[in-house]
Amino acid sequence: MDNFAKRIIDDGQTSISNLLLSKYASLGMNNEEFVIYLQIKSFIDRGNRFPDIEIISNNTGIDKNHIYEILHNLIKNKIMQIKTIELSNGKTSDVYDFSLLYDKLANLDYDSNDNELVNKNSINNVAKSIRTASDDTDKLERKDVFQKIEQEFGRSLSPIELETISQWIDSDDYSFEMILLALKESVLNQVRSLKYMDRILLNWEKSNIRTPYEVEMNRKKRNQVAYKKNSTNKKVEQGPDIPIFKLD
Repeated sequence: MDNFAKRIIDDGQTSISNLLLSKYASLGMNNEEFVIYLQIKSFIDRGNRFPDIEIISNNTGIDKNHIYEILHNLIKNKIMQIKTIELSNGKTSDVYDFSLLYDKLANLDYDSNDNELVNKNSINNVAKSIRTASDDTDKLERKDVFQKIEQEFGRSLSPIELETISQWIDSDDYSFEMILLALKESVLNQVRSLKYMDRILLNWEKSNIRTPYEVEMNRKKRNQVAYKKNSTNKKVEQGPDIPIFKLD
């Protein structure tokens, strides 16, 4: 019992605003997102501002890849940010920052009629359910993209890397197929890097190559040019044919 009491004291406590507890749904957070927020806040309160996702997964029983999706949604909905700060020793570190969450909380109209809020939330929940049902395939494909890149890279992706991939999908409008083709090019060239993949995607975009078919046509065209170039070089190296004359 003494050890248990010591453990409680040593682990500390995480306090949560009752206002946030009653309004998090109005801020656009679902239950899973709020649980992940609480988990991260508990680490921040203990001095760890960028906790390991593996530990959070073990604490909550939520799959690690699904936690990455939750973090992406929190960033997309402007509830959380990932910032890079400079430490006292001159090094840099990534941190989770929830200042946007508290800004949203401060801007809520607390004097609005409670019934209006309930009705609004009900409408939003119905609309969200419809969107969720229609986006199930999209989420599965997005998850497949994450898993395929992790598989080829041979490691887990960081939250920043996941945000980069999500940005390709949501902001740059790159299709899942094009991202996986860029991954294939990256692996074939033995450069397992999101920066390299990003350059591939940008080059395709500048060349107006937007579909897997156009990628294949471009590859064939490049192969034909390379073949002709190699054939020309071989002829030059061999030199001209020298006629043989019969001498009497």
